[in-house]
Amino acid sequence: MLDRLVSHIANIAAWNTGRLAARTRRNAALYGLAILFGLTAYGAAVAAAGIWLAQRLDLLAALGILVLVSGALAVLVWAVTAAVSAHERRHEAEIRRQSLNTVSAALTMAPAIGRSKPLLLALAGAGLAYFALSGSSDDAGEGQDGR
Repeated sequence: MLDRLVSHIANIAAWNTGRLAARTRRNAALYGLAILFGLTAYGAAVAAAGIWLAQRLDLLAALGILVLVSGALAVLVWAVTAAVSAHERRHEAEIRRQSLNTVSAALTMAPAIGRSKPLLLALAGAGLAYFALSGSSDDAGEGQDGR
């Protein structure tokens, strides 16, 4: 009976891993295309803005304005990225702390469970492994598909 259960769990894990790999490949290709088209549009917009500014100002002033605007946007994107990264690090640390608390509580109960019911101890070990692995990466809140 346990052999069938382990076999079933292995099949589910392999199926989920295959779906994750296929979804990751698809998303990488689509995001790559989106980035390519976005960069093309951005380059065309910068060129158009440079030409428009060069018609109204001299060439050096137009280039100076483009440099300042692009630099300001780069600093803005950097600041937002740093803030989001700091928030994610704090969030992941909290998830790790909660996971460690769960594992710690389960480990304190393991001797009592093991003396009374060995099969329950095996199931608790599987649960501990699940919590230890799922607590390190919060995939449920991230939304892998729809980003």
